[in-house]
Amino acid sequence: MCVNDFMVIRGWVSVMKPESRTPSQEETVHEVNEWLSRIAKSLPEFRDRSGQREMIELVRQVFSRTGQSDGVDAAGRSLLVVEGPTGTGKTLAYLLPGIIMARHLERRLVVSSVTVGLQEQLALKDIPFLEEHSGWSLTHAIAKGRGRYVCERDLSLFADGGLIPPPGAKDLLQKMEKALGNTWDGDRDSWPGVMDDRIFSLVANRAESCSGAHCQYYEDCLYFKNRKLLDHVDVVVTNHDLLLADSLLGGGVVLPSPGSSLLVVDEAHHLPKKATEAFLSDIYLESSLVFLSDIPAAMANGVSVMGTKEVGSDVVACQEAVVHLSPILSGISHFLEKNWPFQLPKSIREDVSSGIFSGVGEQSTWRFSRGVLPERLVSDLSLAHEHFSVLKTSLSRLRDALSQRLSASGGGDRLLERGLLETGGLLRRVSGLVRFTENIAVKKEREEVPTAIWAQRVIQGGIPSFSLHAGPVMAGGLLKDLVWSRFSAGVATSATLTALGSFDHFLSQSGLSLFPEVTVRKLESPFDHGRQGVLSIPYMKSDPTDTTGHTREVASWISNRIHPREGALVLFSSRRQMEDVSALLPPGVLTRLLVQGRLSREGLLEIHRERVERGDGSILFGLASLAEGLDLKGPLLTHVVIVRIPFSPPTEPIGEAYSEWLEDQGGNSFRQIQLPQASLRLIQAVGRLIRSETDWGVVSILDRRVVTKSYGRQLLKALPPFPVKIEYSEEGER
Repeated sequence: MCVNDFMVIRGWVSVMKPESRTPSQEETVHEVNEWLSRIAKSLPEFRDRSGQREMIELVRQVFSRTGQSDGVDAAGRSLLVVEGPTGTGKTLAYLLPGIIMARHLERRLVVSSVTVGLQEQLALKDIPFLEEHSGWSLTHAIAKGRGRYVCERDLSLFADGGLIPPPGAKDLLQKMEKALGNTWDGDRDSWPGVMDDRIFSLVANRAESCSGAHCQYYEDCLYFKNRKLLDHVDVVVTNHDLLLADSLLGGGVVLPSPGSSLLVVDEAHHLPKKATEAFLSDIYLESSLVFLSDIPAAMANGVSVMGTKEVGSDVVACQEAVVHLSPILSGISHFLEKNWPFQLPKSIREDVSSGIFSGVGEQSTWRFSRGVLPERLVSDLSLAHEHFSVLKTSLSRLRDALSQRLSASGGGDRLLERGLLETGGLLRRVSGLVRFTENIAVKKEREEVPTAIWAQRVIQGGIPSFSLHAGPVMAGGLLKDLVWSRFSAGVATSATLTALGSFDHFLSQSGLSLFPEVTVRKLESPFDHGRQGVLSIPYMKSDPTDTTGHTREVASWISNRIHPREGALVLFSSRRQMEDVSALLPPGVLTRLLVQGRLSREGLLEIHRERVERGDGSILFGLASLAEGLDLKGPLLTHVVIVRIPFSPPTEPIGEAYSEWLEDQGGNSFRQIQLPQASLRLIQAVGRLIRSETDWGVVSILDRRVVTKSYGRQLLKALPPFPVKIEYSEEGER
């Protein structure tokens, strides 16, 4: 490829695309091998891994199929699910064939990971590494939600007194304005120091108050600069939240058009939960009443700026809607307060037919069984939906009128800018309320999977406040329609996708089971577990269901069985048990103990490394978040202790509603939800031990149910193939 094949776009190098055609298998295989050869030659330590080779070929094949059908293959032939254990080299295995196929097919490669931090690792480390060692120029950009970029217009409004900032915000806002364009580019994540999210939200870039190309700051707006860039790069790196948000908007709004893109979802095991969260909606009744009271004044400001002739009818419509909505929302609050189940005698609480209840004290939850609301609430929320829809329409028209007037004025009119900011904020709130009430008012007669609906009561200062929430109990169908079916081709990958030795749980949760054909593959681990470790099941007198006895025995076992000089990680399923065990440890062990939550994650790990490296030994106590993503190699971690099988009975409303629905269908929520999820968590926890070919250590599971229960043996069988050492009592008891 010669120099003339490149052009520079806003400081990025972009490869000129050849005339579009479907490449042959021989061409793309040759190209992949050429890239690998270049990388191997430039890296003396590069190892040819069979699992990585297999994944590269799988990704190449599934992406090549989209070139045969000019769009999504409805049969799912262009979808791949691949589990690549730690050490496989998954990032290279999807980037290399993904970039090659995207170039040949004139598509973008969109890579989604779970957090902004992992986005930055891809963009700042992994892709530059590939470019450096392959000898081929690659272009890429990070795609973030617009709310992570500052709006310069709104920032200037607060900084120069056009709007009065809340108490304590003025100094930071002025620092932000002074730094913008000098030492700071306007990206929330690049702010040099601690950023207060509440203050940043005041000036975050918002679609509802944005005038786009008509804004005087448009040319310098970092959000729009980055948005334009996405159409001219080889790889777009995004996160699951933005992928789902863009899908809800129809696709191609922030990210490149899905129909002209190839998708890789890394850390794909997080996608179903992220989707469930993305599809939630709610209404906070008391704060909504306060918010509604602000609308007349905002509309009056609109009239003073625009004139009665232009917006008078919308002002009247908004005022009438507010007049109707206030008593409706107050009535819903009064209904909930009057009928709240925890005001009933305890003996009949669970007999109330309209819902399922949990929680005591300052916050409690009332879940409406099978998503069925009392008729009074359905009627009120349906009526509220009509009035919120009127509000949304009128505010949208006012927003558009302000934007057009601002554009015609050439920008800089502070009254118009202030009006646009205020109206946009109101419109954003109203849009969320329309979304929630629509879930109730326009609910389908027969849904394949029901909606979970619940109320929450929070008491502050003796005064109760109420909120209502709704969300799908399972997001698989939505993921199928909004994500997988829209992209030209898709790959879902992670180190842990199988549960109990099967992909079934992930396929069901992610919506991929709804396709007639999806390629699935579990790659072999590059590690020799038979040589590198041991899985130990110590003899325990107590069962984990005996919380007090088990906690005491765990504390005794840790005190006597973890070597004073080793790096250890002890994983708990509950914070309560973690704290109780900590309180029972002798002083000699406490000097080595580091407990999650008492310091930041980074602080804990830094102290842990320092202790182990000087030979003192260190014990980390942690919960689920330390069972995933923790990468401590060599002597930093030679012993992983799992206190109990990480069962998580459904206590959240969505989990409860899903279990209820499964049982109604004749299913078994323990076998279909709790057991697969426990298997995934157990595999992730065990996976903390061996992180490289030279690691060695022991995994100890202090829960005898893995050998005494039939489901326990299923869990054990799904773990990496360590030699298993089962301890018995002196009498031979298991």
